[in-house]
Amino acid sequence: MASTTQHGVPSIPEEVPGELRILVARLRQLLVDGTRLGTLGNPLLELPHPQLEPLHLEAAWWLRCEGAVSVNVLAGRMGIPVPRTTRLIDSMEEHGLVLRERNVRNRRLLCLRLTEAGRAAAEEADRWVQRRLAAVLQPLDAGARGLLLGLLEQLVEAHRRAQAREDDADDARSGGAHAY
Repeated sequence: MASTTQHGVPSIPEEVPGELRILVARLRQLLVDGTRLGTLGNPLLELPHPQLEPLHLEAAWWLRCEGAVSVNVLAGRMGIPVPRTTRLIDSMEEHGLVLRERNVRNRRLLCLRLTEAGRAAAEEADRWVQRRLAAVLQPLDAGARGLLLGLLEQLVEAHRRAQAREDDADDARSGGAHAY
């Protein structure tokens, strides 16, 4: 069981090595400070739209990025439970933003696709995200921006490699069988 600090905040697990514990604490504080300043918040949750809720726009944005995906995949991308995502998709269908279509390879699975109105909403959301990202990067000089992006690319690539190793290990354990 994880212990907590005097303020009820979970403490860093004991198995995390000392140097990493210090970095985790620093990163956590930077995330807190960046969120307080509005720098690191989800820009899609702030998008002003006369008819659509922020989650509609976030889902449309993800569908634009991912193409046709299942409700489960979309739920995972958005970090919300599948039942809530299903209700969100129902609402998006009512607004004419998304269609449910049968998966070509597995007719039992449904894929979500944006309609023309959904693509337009997703493009509007993406323009908003890009403006917010520009505002986040603007205070940094060109060298610092390049360094930040290079480090983030390294971080994403390291996680991509780790995920691939995990997937390979899962495949080996399951005998290569896939559940589609």
